Amino acid sequence: MDNKNQHKQPSATGITLLKKMTEKSNGSLSNAIGHRALSRYSVPAKPLQIDTVVQLARGKNVVLLAGTGFGKSRIAEIYYDLVPKHTKGVVLVLNPLDALGNNQVSEKKAAGFVAINLTKLTFNPTKAPKIRHGEYSFVYLSPEIFLNSKLFSSIYFSAEFQSRLALVVVDEAHLIYHWGMVKSTRGKKKTSALATCPPKPLRAIQRNLRMDSANLVTLRGELTRPEIRIIRVFMKGSMALFADLADLYLPISGTPNMKIVPSLIYCNTQRRTGQALEVLANARGTPNDSSKARSLFARRYHSVTGEQDKQDVERDFGEGVFPVITCTMALGLGQNWTHVRSVVHMGQGDPSAICQMIGCCGRDGKPGLAILFVEKTRTNGKNSISQFKAGVDQSDDDRMDALAVTPVCLRIAFAVDNLYGYIPLSTQDDVYQVEMARKKSQGFVGCRCSNCLPAEASRLMKHMGNLSIDIFDDVVLSDLHTNGPAKEIRKTTSHQRVNEDPLSAEETKDFQTELMTTATSWISPRLGEHSFLCAQDIFGPDEIYAIIKKIDTLEDEEDVRVVVGGHHFTGIGSDGLVVH
Repeated sequence: MDNKNQHKQPSATGITLLKKMTEKSNGSLSNAIGHRALSRYSVPAKPLQIDTVVQLARGKNVVLLAGTGFGKSRIAEIYYDLVPKHTKGVVLVLNPLDALGNNQVSEKKAAGFVAINLTKLTFNPTKAPKIRHGEYSFVYLSPEIFLNSKLFSSIYFSAEFQSRLALVVVDEAHLIYHWGMVKSTRGKKKTSALATCPPKPLRAIQRNLRMDSANLVTLRGELTRPEIRIIRVFMKGSMALFADLADLYLPISGTPNMKIVPSLIYCNTQRRTGQALEVLANARGTPNDSSKARSLFARRYHSVTGEQDKQDVERDFGEGVFPVITCTMALGLGQNWTHVRSVVHMGQGDPSAICQMIGCCGRDGKPGLAILFVEKTRTNGKNSISQFKAGVDQSDDDRMDALAVTPVCLRIAFAVDNLYGYIPLSTQDDVYQVEMARKKSQGFVGCRCSNCLPAEASRLMKHMGNLSIDIFDDVVLSDLHTNGPAKEIRKTTSHQRVNEDPLSAEETKDFQTELMTTATSWISPRLGEHSFLCAQDIFGPDEIYAIIKKIDTLEDEEDVRVVVGGHHFTGIGSDGLVVH
């Protein structure tokens, strides 16, 4: 072989890759990696997957940005295939959430690898020697264990484990921006896999992982998922009630559970996952279903859900036992459930996180539907384009508000946010026009989001209750007409919709102030100076808004409790407090 084509073995880790592979030129190495991947998976590896493995084999640190469903987790498997079997090399994967680790461990086991997810419950002194001796090819763990566990530190910094450490992978690496500094990995080759990451967090990741720019390669794939249709909907009701979810489903007599579109409904608090279950159960005509742990329609998942319940939800949903999960981000943003077809997000949220949430649908390449319920008026937020100053960088809160009001194509808005860290508010935005031209030049199918096709989106939402898995593809990919496969069926409710504005603007403002002042003055003295709650945690803007919207129907104290979702309890104060 010519000297110019010879490559020295990278010395960043204690593992030496197969000599016959590393001595190849980049072109030959790429071909060899592609052949090995095809032999293992029976499908060709993507060029960007191969390029990432080549860079790692040359001793480079890699930051990879690619859309959800790209196949980032497979890159570590392809790289591991270059590690000599006798070395018992280990790939260490940092996951932000235990649920993601469980999901990926299942995938690795199905692919023939030995893997373990280290959690507070599974990581103990019995497992430690097995990890050190290389009995697990893939070790998944959370940042908490990686940073704070003395037992894991004793393993990680041992000479034996360092000699086996082939690769460190940081999955969903943009969350490092929230974790803070991660301890040095002592020059080990690292790959950071991200589906979305604006520039500011990306710079923080490089700094926190101590990636030397001279040895760093950033690879970018396509972040846009054209198969996902995005519908933004202004909520008619309050975030405290989640009543808008009822419009998505018919009674069970109209659409049986087995025909419901597999969906994830993301809520912003643990309590609201339960509230969502209640609304859905009432919409289905099965009000008692919300309290059933083994419901065949919908279950919930959040950080305080019991470990066994979490496993049951993950397993049963993956096997198609029930079609809907109401959840918080504790479920994870990178779950590889290929049968998920729809994602619903309730309320305000970080655009990068929302982009990943909606990326959970359509992972099998089939059409997906993302529904973003946003508040028309957000307390202390910017509720119109005129409130944004031209030429001023958007803060994180501004990006959240901008996503709710922007009139531009939502698909391009997410793409611009991922690349440049802001939501465009005009089709005349220079970056917006460049991205639109790029998508046209690359032959992207026309966008069908609610900003591009508002009339069609409105018609779709009116008929959402009829949407079954049998007609899902046709409805998402084409216009829905009233004489088409779905017919609108109006649900009857036991209550009438009250006047949208029962009070004048001036009366509403005065009433809001009076409610807040009265509630604060009554609650604050009962909390005590060492309470972990403040008055607005118990009675705040959500509760006030709910009361105002239902003011014409409130007759007694019990009606108020129902509207704000509260009850009495004793413990924090000498009297009962209305809490939610």
